[in-house]
Amino acid sequence: MPFTRVRFFDGQMLSARDFETEQTYQREKRRLHNRLLHGPGVVTGLGVSVDGPAVAVSPGFALDPLGNELWVEQPVRVPTAGCAGKEYFVTIRYTETLAGAVPTAGGSEFTRVIEGFSVEISEKPGEHSLVLARLTL
Repeated sequence: MPFTRVRFFDGQMLSARDFETEQTYQREKRRLHNRLLHGPGVVTGLGVSVDGPAVAVSPGFALDPLGNELWVEQPVRVPTAGCAGKEYFVTIRYTETLAGAVPTAGGSEFTRVIEGFSVEISEKPGEHSLVLARLTL
């Protein structure tokens, strides 16, 4: 599918769809750049350690297989309960959360999208997840 961007001109009437098209264009171009020029992986930080009954992931930055940027500002701890004796993967994946609900004539709409991440421990990494470590607990 070709990249499509909005062509602006004076006096143009714009709708939410026009702004969404522009944002999608910018996001997809950046993801393409990240995938093809840099590839998936950890850029800095995101060290993994076993910390008692949890796995700890340090702050850092990475690119997932789709080119999404994953920014971890604070250490993250994930419980390891029930993970004994097998090989596990510690992964991180991109998430989006809708926020900022406002009332509308039809109920309510969200005004913001919060880009985030999820750190998980699993026996098999998800399709679009980035593997940070492989552990036997």
